[in-house]
Amino acid sequence: MDIGPNINNVDPKTLPESYHESSLERYSTILNMVLEGCPLGEMLHALVLLIEAQKIGTKASILLLSEDGKRLLSGAAPNLPDAYNKAINGVEIGY
Repeated sequence: MDIGPNINNVDPKTLPESYHESSLERYSTILNMVLEGCPLGEMLHALVLLIEAQKIGTKASILLLSEDGKRLLSGAAPNLPDAYNKAINGVEIGY
């Protein structure tokens, strides 16, 4: 549900009750996925979609840090261009 151009400046008291319920349901879905032991990729994908649903036009991604702490790895970015995802995956950081 899109409630306007900037969700961060909205007074929560003015939101319809259904917005709060649907938001809680969406976050509950993520928590259930954690409890059920779903694969990390599925959980990250669902989380990105939940974030993007907060406001029309939002594109989100989750980046992970490689085990050696030197590279970014794509965790989830379902609605970003493949070219971007390929370019960012494995990029060295800190230099």
